[in-house]
Amino acid sequence: MFLVHDPRLSLNGLSRMLRPSLQTLKHLRVKSFFNEWDSTDPLSGLAYELEEIRTIQSIETISIDIAIYINSNCPRGDEWGVLDETLARPGWSKLLQVSLGILIYSYQRKDDGLEEALKGLPEKQFHYLTLSGISFEFTVTSKLV
Repeated sequence: MFLVHDPRLSLNGLSRMLRPSLQTLKHLRVKSFFNEWDSTDPLSGLAYELEEIRTIQSIETISIDIAIYINSNCPRGDEWGVLDETLARPGWSKLLQVSLGILIYSYQRKDDGLEEALKGLPEKQFHYLTLSGISFEFTVTSKLV
């Protein structure tokens, strides 16, 4: 598992770090945090890093967990579909399962529709993953803190 805990960091460099084990790595689990310091990429650069390794890997499962701490500016649209585009490209011949879990920390604020918007992402942004033979699990949950 690769965990980025500092919210100001991204996943840049993940592909270089994984390169020595890509021939034997079967399960990739990534946890990341999105908050107001992030620009526009809710995936913290993960799609780019996956693109860098797609033809030299043997990954069977990818599990992505994203926590959204301060969600007033969290992207709700096309930014998420970059992951789908990356996984739709040739080179993922062994990929069997992808899971994407999003956890929204609400901090006792008014509902701004973020949870509902994110729940609609599979139909709008994950066409390949929902229609391919890859098992795709997608969840959005909210936690009041």
